[in-house]
Amino acid sequence: MTLSIPTALMFEGWHLQLADLRGLEKLSQLEELHIKRSTNFPTGLHCLSSLSNLRSITLEEIDYPGTIPQEFVGLSRLTKLEVVRFVTVGPLADEIVALAQLTRLKTLEISQHYDESLIPALYALMTSVSSLETLTIPQFELTDGLVRHLVLQPKLTTLVVGRWRLTYRALSGGGDGADASVPVPLPPPPLPHVRSLSLRCHDNIVHAAEVPAAVPLIVDVLPGLENLNLCMIFLAAFRPIYTDEALERTAALLSQACANMTDGDCGVIAGALPPSVCDVRLDDCPRLGDAGMLALACGLPGLRSLTLCLATEVTARGVIRLVYAAPRLTALTLDMCAPVTAAQCARIMQRFIAAGRPELTIECTHAARE
Repeated sequence: MTLSIPTALMFEGWHLQLADLRGLEKLSQLEELHIKRSTNFPTGLHCLSSLSNLRSITLEEIDYPGTIPQEFVGLSRLTKLEVVRFVTVGPLADEIVALAQLTRLKTLEISQHYDESLIPALYALMTSVSSLETLTIPQFELTDGLVRHLVLQPKLTTLVVGRWRLTYRALSGGGDGADASVPVPLPPPPLPHVRSLSLRCHDNIVHAAEVPAAVPLIVDVLPGLENLNLCMIFLAAFRPIYTDEALERTAALLSQACANMTDGDCGVIAGALPPSVCDVRLDDCPRLGDAGMLALACGLPGLRSLTLCLATEVTARGVIRLVYAAPRLTALTLDMCAPVTAAQCARIMQRFIAAGRPELTIECTHAARE
């Protein structure tokens, strides 16, 4: 019997030591590697740099019993790497800078971790690499400095960040001493190729639309945006891994997350978006009701997909008004949006299908029972 050499491997719950992983470097055809919920006894993962055919690596929830070494600097030798994900494990700044050798790098994720020292490291990486298509850094803010470096990524289409923290300096190229409160003539938008934006907070989007002289609108920066995701982050999930400083930062993000979004905010946000936006997801928005849904439909004429989670003020009548107001809508998902029920959604969907909207789907998950 001949065993084929695996090209993808995931292991979870291991105690990683050098002796345990000596055989890993012999898997010369390995292309995808995912290590999850494991304890690393340095230098247990030093051998990763020998996996020359690796295209994707995910390091998730890796615990270190002592001092954290710079084990991942060696990833710079893996010239075929396209995807690098650090999830609930903090890379060191030098390890991020080392990724600048990866000219094929398409996806970089650093999630559920914040370290201010990584910001200049990310800037250095983006100065050297121009192949990024997806950047996921949800605990970091979208600042002027970050945008000036994202301009160097012409293939970037998907961006996940924490909060919109831009000023007009990001658009004008002005120095740090420029007056951020003074609007300036706008050059071409800096990130025209980004199609998907995920934010963990909505506060500065609303502020930008209400006080346009202070903060640029999303349409000013991302004119080709199609998908907007405003989603809540859960502080409790990070307590075992975050420092006190990081917890305070996360708590500050939570204070302005979607949980505070009102019907009025929806109208303001819709006005700040480019007309190309067709897919919107709002997570954990208990203050959002029928008027907010209608404002999104009226403000986004191309809306095709809308997902709401925990929008407990939404009613079946509001769903009907939404579908009428959004003639291009083909998918509506209501997740835990009681008092709307699955049976009500099914009846509404059949009503509009019979009226000439056969493409329409309305999904109601975890709904209240009638």
